[in-house]
Amino acid sequence: MRPWLVAALIALAAPVQAQILDVTPAVVAKLLKENRFELRGIDRDNTFTEVSARHRGSNFSVLFFNCVSQADCLSIQFETGYTVDKPPSLDRINEWNRDQTFAKAHLDEEGYPWLEMDVGIAGGVTRAALLAQMETWADLMEEFEEYIAW
Repeated sequence: MRPWLVAALIALAAPVQAQILDVTPAVVAKLLKENRFELRGIDRDNTFTEVSARHRGSNFSVLFFNCVSQADCLSIQFETGYTVDKPPSLDRINEWNRDQTFAKAHLDEEGYPWLEMDVGIAGGVTRAALLAQMETWADLMEEFEEYIAW
């Protein structure tokens, strides 16, 4: 058998990689719904797009950054903020940030805690990877809510 034919047959037998996604607000909204998140809407203006969703009683947003015409974005950010009776101290927030890898917290101007997770999507991302990021976000929100006694 010819070597190029063997190589072609092996290539055909190899598993096909998951499709690389062009991560748009519509794609994120669809994947959120498929992943048991409650979609609340897509807000757009000339410079900004935000997908709003809810998971286990907690509202959050997915923001799109460094986009060309609200598409071809280089990154997205999951974010949520909490109104709590007794906001955590800055030391407590710094402790969270020191111990966490994927999400970072901060206090807003009024002292309320926020949680953010950045996801790089330049060049696309597989469907499975984006779904895994959504699951990571859901887990981190639950951990943070417990951490701040929300």
